[in-house]
This record gives sequence, structure tokens and C-alpha cells, in this order.
Amino acid sequence: MGIAASCASGLMEFSQDPQGTMVKRFHTGRAAEAGVLAAMLAQKGMTAPKAALDGKFGYANAFSSSPHPEFLTQALGEDFQIRYTNVKPYACCGALHAGIDAVEQLVAQHGIKPEAIKEIVFGGNDSHIARHASADPDSVMAAQYSMPYAAAVAVMGRALDPRLFDEGSYRDPELLALARRVRVELHPEVVRVYPGMLGGYIRIVLYDGRSFDKLVLEAKGTASHPLGRDGILAKAAALCEPLTTPAERKELFDLILKFDQAKDAAAIGPAMARATSRMSTAA
Repeated sequence: MGIAASCASGLMEFSQDPQGTMVKRFHTGRAAEAGVLAAMLAQKGMTAPKAALDGKFGYANAFSSSPHPEFLTQALGEDFQIRYTNVKPYACCGALHAGIDAVEQLVAQHGIKPEAIKEIVFGGNDSHIARHASADPDSVMAAQYSMPYAAAVAVMGRALDPRLFDEGSYRDPELLALARRVRVELHPEVVRVYPGMLGGYIRIVLYDGRSFDKLVLEAKGTASHPLGRDGILAKAAALCEPLTTPAERKELFDLILKFDQAKDAAAIGPAMARATSRMSTAA
């Protein structure tokens, strides 16, 4: 029933399950599958309602009591939504990224050590309070949705490493002890810009009485604060590092960065196959 419910449109209920669930990874794949299937069926001549989006019982009215169908054609053919795609540097919920950025900046700027921290206050919006305040994650999904845990990982300077959000890390006593010193509360500026911006405010209080704070309204990787080539390469390296050697990564990245010049897409296959083979061996 849970899988069937997710097939309907994707549900946020996965974030509330204490054991975590697998269906969140299924949502985007299901949407992509539906898009491809729709295109193939249309190509074969299957018909559908012309007013499926803006009709009386169409998509817009089904999902909103006060829809604005005029947005469907706003800047059509001139402005493309792919330009606003976010690239997440960290392997956790995007709502946590501004807080991670703020923690990392404060730690680097002031040379803060984990053992010197008395408390970390994260200021967020109502969604952070409802979904991201748990300091005791008991699954991979819970760790990926926990602002206290994400802040602890950021203090350690390892937020870019996806392995910090896997089974082998979220039970780490040192990380959990630090996560339990994180308090989540509302911050008026973060609330004001939500949901247009997923901001975050951090205040780090030290045992010696000093405190430092930072407000980040646009995390790294958002359309207005893009990662750039170096950031994309750093993210790719973090993902590929467990599966490839430095030489293999360089070969793969060089091929991808010049992919627009490739005469044959098959050239990238052997480089990717080496990573796949290494992953299969590890499994």
C-alpha cells in the first residue's frame, strides 16, 4: 500500500517513518518513467484530453483550490526551467544545505573545534521544525533529514563526503553526541523567504562564552549560487572516490567535460564500466 500510494504522485510521508524507507529514491524515477511512457504512447497515437492541465477536472484544479494556469505559458519558449535546477553538493535533504554552509563557514573562519562547542542553534522555518529537528537518526533516510546530524557532520568538515550519511556513519557516537547539542528553532528571516529560498541561520556557542553566527539564504548549488565547474568536480570526486582510482577519475571527468565534442557516445562506456566493475567487486 505504501508503494502504491507513492505511485500516485510521490508523498512526503517517507520523511516521517522512523526506520526510513526506500520509496523516496523511487519517486523521481517513477516520474521520469511516466514522462517517457507518455511520449512513447503519444508517438503511437494514443489520445488524451486537450485540457488535461487547465481544464475543470485537470491537473491544476486537482492539486490546488486556487490554481493559476496562466503560469503554464509564462515566458514559454523564452525562459527554461532547467536553468533553475539545483545541484546538491551534500547527500542530504536540500533544506539542510544552507545550515551546513553556515556551519562550515563559521568553523573555518574562527577555527572552531568540535570539543569547544557547547551548543549550536539552527534557525529555520516551520518545515525544519516539523521534519528536520530529530537529533537521533535511526536510518539513512532519517540522517539525511536531520539538521542536527547534518550540522555535526559539517562541524567535522566532511559534509561533502556521501559516506557520512550512510549506515556506517550515522550511528557514530561522536557525531551523535555533537548532534544532540544542536537546537532547532524558528528564525524570522528564514521564515520570511520560505519557500522561495531554503535558508538557514546558525549560531555556535562555545564553552568559553564566545558565540558566532551566520545567516545563509541561498545555499551553494542553487541557481543563484551555482557550484561552478570546480564545485561540480569536487562533488563528482566525492561520489566516485570509493569506486575509482585518481587516474580513472581523471579519465572519466575529462571525457565528460568534453562530451559535447565526442563523435561517439560509446567512448565514455569503458571509463564508466571500470567503476561499475569495482563497485560489483566491493559488493
